[in-house]
Amino acid sequence: MNAALDPGIIVILGLLAPMLISFLKTARFPVWANQLIAVAVCAVAALLSVVATDGFNALGDTTRLAGTAGVIFVLAQTAYRTYFVSTILNERLEAGLWKT
Repeated sequence: MNAALDPGIIVILGLLAPMLISFLKTARFPVWANQLIAVAVCAVAALLSVVATDGFNALGDTTRLAGTAGVIFVLAQTAYRTYFVSTILNERLEAGLWKT
């Protein structure tokens, strides 16, 4: 795939990540566990982005992978805190997996 698609894929994944993170996290977990979930989701999204654009070369792409994960994490946190945190969808996603 063309590497020019990489920024678009990163933005899309960064904007979709808050939904998955909200679904996986819960208030019953400690704060560090919820942050670990967010970092893990962003790392997986970064790996998908790298694989989707150029494939993954384990020796040469670690810096690119780390940078992509950082950008996706920042986008996801910004989108979550700015637009997503106070929505009904967010409340339903947060209650979905861990509903008691």
